[in-house]
Amino acid sequence: MTTSQPTYPHSDGDVTVLGPEIFASLDGQVICWKGQNYVQQAELDGTVRQAVEYFLQSQQPDGTWECASSYTDDPEEAAGRLVRRRELMPDFTFRLAVRIAIVAVQPLPEQDASTAEEAQQ
Repeated sequence: MTTSQPTYPHSDGDVTVLGPEIFASLDGQVICWKGQNYVQQAELDGTVRQAVEYFLQSQQPDGTWECASSYTDDPEEAAGRLVRRRELMPDFTFRLAVRIAIVAVQPLPEQDASTAEEAQQ
């Protein structure tokens, strides 16, 4: 006696079975894989950018490093700051560091004036 293997994808009630242990809701909003539901994320309709900022750090007596300057997006300016700081404070240890962040800017939904005022309170 042979048993037939299921073919994928196929409909089964209110879901589409994509394979063993994985199915999707008919509206495509939820996928369930091995008992975990995954919900579709909203698309970003704003802008995504990468922010790269350079700064100095100074070594503390306990060995940790702390921020020791303001941030700049110009690596040559930061390197110049490092040289000057080392000259001004030769008994301290400084290093150049970089902070890289991915930033997504997205507009908020429109609110009427009364809702906006309530949110500020």
